[in-house]
Amino acid sequence: LLRTFTESRRADLRRILQRGRDRGELPADRDVELLIDQFYGFFWYRFLLGHGPLDTPTAERITDSLLGWAGAAEGPQESSTAATASISTS
Repeated sequence: LLRTFTESRRADLRRILQRGRDRGELPADRDVELLIDQFYGFFWYRFLLGHGPLDTPTAERITDSLLGWAGAAEGPQESSTAATASISTS
């Protein structure tokens, strides 16, 4: 059950990152699977240990951090708030 749930969540994020790649917001040479691992690693770490919040400001900061590392600044700019909104509506 956990594997099925996790893979469906990873597939959703993979589609979002692919959409960003298609729009030129994520460079084609970035390792999407590594970005997914980093995103969910952060989530599960905070979820399991409960040491920090899992709220909208945190989601925006992790988005900025991961996509900034991925070179998103090289492409069209979108605020983390808009990126977070697109994640929640996809």
